[in-house]
Amino acid sequence: PRLVYISSGAVYGDKRQYPCKSSDTVVANDIYSRAKLINEDIVLASGGAVARLANVYGEGMAASNVISDIIAQIPAADSLKVRDETPIRDYLHVNDLVQALEKFASSDYCGIINIATGVGTSVRRVAEIALSAAGQAGRQIVSSGSMKRAVSTNILDITEANSVLGWVPKIGLVDGLTELV
Repeated sequence: PRLVYISSGAVYGDKRQYPCKSSDTVVANDIYSRAKLINEDIVLASGGAVARLANVYGEGMAASNVISDIIAQIPAADSLKVRDETPIRDYLHVNDLVQALEKFASSDYCGIINIATGVGTSVRRVAEIALSAAGQAGRQIVSSGSMKRAVSTNILDITEANSVLGWVPKIGLVDGLTELV
């Protein structure tokens, strides 16, 4: 049997301004990341593989993520509120994830591969795309977060996903969010 463990790109931390490669140093600065890395080690030692995922969105996504928070405020007339508009993340549509995992599970690759888009998008831009898709492009976006610190960034390099699995994402964020809205 083939085991592909679903991990997270969060293990790279959020301080790099470039797409993280699977070979980059990881940062276990919270219980979530520590648990992911421990499980990765167990799976890899057993001959399995690891898929480190970007921020997955789409039908069936968690109700408590930034995209869900934004969509829950549509339609409305008042300002759209986000906690912090500055973080930059790599958003992956769930249908692209399924395609990548099918290819990964049927491959014989043992190692770590990032499954993402390789494209970073700010929370503000996500809100703008969602509002535009809803025909509310004129609505104000209000951020309660501080913009006086370094921008939190987490983007994943997908070179290995392409070269090893022959996979690239097909659903862009504009199309994916428009479908959700």
